[in-house]
Amino acid sequence: GKSSGRAGASAAGSVGRGARAGPAGPTAFPAGGRVAPETARKIVHIGMGVVSLFLPWIFVGAGPVWMLALLSAAGLVGVRLIPGAMRRLGGVLYGVGRFSLGEIYFPLGVALAFTLARENRAAFCGAVGVLAFADSAGAMVGSRWGRRRYALRGHVKSIEGSAAVLVTSILWTTLSLAVLGGGSWMSAVAGGLLIGAAATVIEAVAGHGLDNLLLPLAVVGLMKVWGNEAADFQVVRMLCGGAAVMAFAVFAVSAVVSARQPPPPTGATPSR
Repeated sequence: GKSSGRAGASAAGSVGRGARAGPAGPTAFPAGGRVAPETARKIVHIGMGVVSLFLPWIFVGAGPVWMLALLSAAGLVGVRLIPGAMRRLGGVLYGVGRFSLGEIYFPLGVALAFTLARENRAAFCGAVGVLAFADSAGAMVGSRWGRRRYALRGHVKSIEGSAAVLVTSILWTTLSLAVLGGGSWMSAVAGGLLIGAAATVIEAVAGHGLDNLLLPLAVVGLMKVWGNEAADFQVVRMLCGGAAVMAFAVFAVSAVVSARQPPPPTGATPSR
């Protein structure tokens, strides 16, 4: 009777208040003040990246770096496999509601970047910064403000998140080239634009955390190519720059066209 009526009215009021609060979807800081799983996951990534940036000033050879990376990856695999460990320790890394091996690939990607950079601190720091800061910026901006969703290769992401990846990648790689690479600011800005475009494409199309392996490989290679201003490297630089521009143009058109299509199914979990 009356009690059920009051309960129904209360429920309707709650629904009404929820509707007025804004569109449903993941946010960086959901109700209750708790940090969203995606945000917490990327805070961990940023912390790992900041620590990794100091590796070239600590180690000369890649052996100790690989040892640390393999130990970290093994520990994270153990969290997945050991009964009870996922529930007790994996809430931050595995609470995002989608399958990803990114946390395992992350230390391996850092070790790959260290090996390929070959004492080139600008290349290594550029790659790790893109991995830690640009990827995290894309995830947090996309999960909080992402409204224009697109799907490429089955991975649902947002234009706002990809824009954050692009801007952060450009700024970080430009800074790395200019400060650590010793080149001119004009060359650093041009390189940052091209490398940032390439990093944005890779981050958008690589799923299940695979970007944590592919981004360091691509960024280290492009940073080393762009940082070499020798005359016989000009053709290589032009070819790499042209390929980055073409790849980004194809990606941008595909993302915009996809964003204009009907939204993905309700069950699809956006990565950002």
